[in-house]
Amino acid sequence: PMASAGLGYTRSELAVMNDEEILSRQNVTSEVRRLVAQILKEKQLLYEQTFVTRAGRKFPVEISARRFDLLHEPMVMCTAHDITERRKVHRALRESEQRFEEFFAHSPIGFAMYDADRSLINVNQACLKMFGTPDDREFARFDVFDNAYLSDEVRRTLSRGQTVSYEAPIDFDEIRLNGLFVTSRSSKAHFEILIHNMGLDEDYAAKGYLAQVQDITRRRQAETALMQSERQLRQAQKMEAIG
Repeated sequence: PMASAGLGYTRSELAVMNDEEILSRQNVTSEVRRLVAQILKEKQLLYEQTFVTRAGRKFPVEISARRFDLLHEPMVMCTAHDITERRKVHRALRESEQRFEEFFAHSPIGFAMYDADRSLINVNQACLKMFGTPDDREFARFDVFDNAYLSDEVRRTLSRGQTVSYEAPIDFDEIRLNGLFVTSRSSKAHFEILIHNMGLDEDYAAKGYLAQVQDITRRRQAETALMQSERQLRQAQKMEAIG
């Protein structure tokens, strides 16, 4: 039954080929016919395939196929380009992106990404936890680019699109009282916020901004306690001198 399939092989070829080999070549032939039909219909086509060298090494190629008419007969011209290096670059880029995504998601430092229009794109769990917000929608209600904790100098720097760092002493009791955003935190907290301009892409369009947030509340509390201790010590020394 396989010999009568009309595959274009000689009797001697069919005699030494098993059914699996014949079916494999038949599938290849049908794929080629499908591609040719598509090229004739669309007049041009760009697709990828795998070529095999005489040594048996496989490598990817990009094929550009174009239809043209010669003496009123349709013809197809194909050019193949080795894209092995391109695949390597794409693979390295994907691996780099995956590493960044894993770092972004699992970092203990708070990160928030914004587009060129300063709209929130993504925020990690560490940042949500710092602000006590349940999701990115609630976090977006706190504008890192325009809030009551920005000095005039910081505002001028932000207006120029430059990288800037500032400290935000947030009273979460006041936040909850005024309903600025939903939070599970209370009392006061000190955040150190660094807004980094990510520059331009290959088309000279702004990439956006990356905000880095660190909770420095304990550091500020320790500094305040130390200052109080120093004041108490100086007062005691004064009293001792007077005595």
